[in-house]
Amino acid sequence: MRTLSASLLAAQKAATNKPYVKVELKQRLGAVTRLKWANLYAGTEELYYHTAASPGDRSLIRARCTDTSPRKVYRQRVANPTAQSTFTSWTYVADCSYAGIALASAGANVVLFWCDTDTKTIKYIESTDYGASWGSAQTLATRVYGVYHLAAAMKANGDAMLVFYEFTTANFYKRTGGSWGSVGSMPDTPYIVSGLAINHETEWCLAITGRNASNQRCVWT
Repeated sequence: MRTLSASLLAAQKAATNKPYVKVELKQRLGAVTRLKWANLYAGTEELYYHTAASPGDRSLIRARCTDTSPRKVYRQRVANPTAQSTFTSWTYVADCSYAGIALASAGANVVLFWCDTDTKTIKYIESTDYGASWGSAQTLATRVYGVYHLAAAMKANGDAMLVFYEFTTANFYKRTGGSWGSVGSMPDTPYIVSGLAINHETEWCLAITGRNASNQRCVWT
């Protein structure tokens, strides 16, 4: 049994009392802080493939594809993204296919992937100064079938991984010590893939959305 304090006992015995309600609002869901998002920009760009990354200087690197033939890749860098920043300036990169685009960054390194107009040739450009300047386009590989759903991630030391869907398999290329290795395949691939995402924490973490052979919608990790 818990005893009441003298002040509570006095309030309990009083002829009248005034209840007080204390309300606390916290931006949390359990132990997780709920972020309050702010809309920085609403432009007229097409609603099509888009990707973004934030390198070590906290700048914002964006890339997008157009949906009209010939499709084109554009990139953008905003050094200090705020509500007052300009998000309308885009730099043309290359013509592309409908395979999608992927950005990855870590520290000062940023890499942008896309697929050429043949839908089979994977290309990329890279920056080593937070996206302020970029090297020339490089060819990573030319695949047998069409490439879809590009996704990329990068480690702090510059190692990178590109994942993509090709015909019936989720494949990947991994760069270690500055050199790209040969293509690898995921051991399990959904019957139909609708999206890929990859990140690196202590290891490469992959998520795949799609359908299985029974036509059930699923998420694999």
